Amino acid sequence: WNELMEFEALHSERLSYLLGRGLAMADAMNKWMNRGIKVIGRSDSAYPTKYNDRLKNARPPVLYVVGNTQILERTGFAMVGSRVTTPAILDWTSALAEERAVAGEAIVSGGAKGVDLAAIMGALESGGSAVAVLPNDLSRVVLSKSFRQYILSDRLLLLSAADPSSSFQVWRAMDRNKYIYALAERAVIVASDLKSGGTWAGAEEQLKYATCPAVFVRQDPTSEGLVALNRLGLPFWGGVTGSVVRMNPVEEEWKRVCFHLTQAGKTGLGIKAVMQLVDYPGGQKRMASLLEEWQENGRVERKPNGKYALLNKGQQASLF
Repeated sequence: WNELMEFEALHSERLSYLLGRGLAMADAMNKWMNRGIKVIGRSDSAYPTKYNDRLKNARPPVLYVVGNTQILERTGFAMVGSRVTTPAILDWTSALAEERAVAGEAIVSGGAKGVDLAAIMGALESGGSAVAVLPNDLSRVVLSKSFRQYILSDRLLLLSAADPSSSFQVWRAMDRNKYIYALAERAVIVASDLKSGGTWAGAEEQLKYATCPAVFVRQDPTSEGLVALNRLGLPFWGGVTGSVVRMNPVEEEWKRVCFHLTQAGKTGLGIKAVMQLVDYPGGQKRMASLLEEWQENGRVERKPNGKYALLNKGQQASLF
């Protein structure tokens, strides 16, 4: 007893803080539950197994949800893209969402205007199911009349890792990207700016961590952002019919690099020079990774000065 009293005397402020925090959390949970918002933690059975399996330590400790949590365990098809785009692209988005929803997949997207909303509504209006992953404002969105009927019919789930009363912040929108991708078995990037914006950042994150097993980009030769993502390794999704254009973007990149290494001859080129000549859309680390891969495959050699050159003809490992 004396030891307990001594511990309390030494740590009274800390104990008071923790007790107060626990009471505040209980009050907050009651507040959200009264509004129909459930709070689920990592240990709850309703917590998505895909987050546990794919995000590991990056999974959110708490999720705020409204709607049918069983949708989380269905085969997911993610669709992401820009807020501002053309009516034709929005129609394409709705049509693909409808097709996948009719096929039994749950459409996963954000809750923003543009591609996100077109995907969600395309699925719901065709009788399918959807998950809207929100970066903020869940307490406001849950009051939306356009969503209410679908929540009540168990076909829509609203999900957020942020406090339901939180306001928009760029970092939250960026952080939300991985939560969308991780709920899907396949994803299509419908529209993206070149090297800027949340869609581009989310795609780069997928190229690095691959929390979604298969990510595609809509085939559009007029979109600099989508073409650049294809060059970085994301294959084209050929059309609303679900066809996939089978290309190997890495091999296409190799053809460009190979041409310039040939022009440079035995002197070779440094990474920055290669990137500039082929107008490479990715970062220096990714180009270095590609060159390292080609070096291991016997396509190039790295010289003592750090430059890369094609292996000489006649060498056993060379393809030239």
